[in-house]
Amino acid sequence: MQYQTMNTANQPKHEHLSQFLWTAFILLFFVLQAILWTFAISFTASDKSHAVVEGYDEQALQWDELRQAAFESEQLGWEASINVGDSADLRGNRTVSVVLTDRDGQPVNSANVSVNVFHFGEAANVQQLELPQNSPGNYVGTLECRKTGYWKFNGTARSDESEFIFEDKVWLEGVK
Repeated sequence: MQYQTMNTANQPKHEHLSQFLWTAFILLFFVLQAILWTFAISFTASDKSHAVVEGYDEQALQWDELRQAAFESEQLGWEASINVGDSADLRGNRTVSVVLTDRDGQPVNSANVSVNVFHFGEAANVQQLELPQNSPGNYVGTLECRKTGYWKFNGTARSDESEFIFEDKVWLEGVK
């Protein structure tokens, strides 16, 4: 059996054009797919609603210590009440107050209160607040709040040898 090779020199011109157009058409799909993937990757990489929790791997390694700290915090019997002002200035700043009381309902004084706050839709944008004491058991600071939605408050209050850990989720209306 004898094999014949295709001689492209004898092909009509429209076949050359067809081969070129089909090859270009297929390559165009590859180029469009590359553009689409580049856009998708850059769009998701810059999305602030997705965030890597800083130090999460160390938290996992120190799980027993963290659970012990949470248990000791619960044993204090303290309560934290988070209040956010209803009105905001033009920049979206609102007054945030944390009221700390002990197990007897008495104010906890002279504590160092720090709170990490973020909007659920922008978990990568964490605001760290240090709240100075304003009155007995009342610690006040300022939060920049431009977005409507749920805001997560994770805080600690340290006084003498005690560390109280608290968290809350609060719905806030953004600046209109």
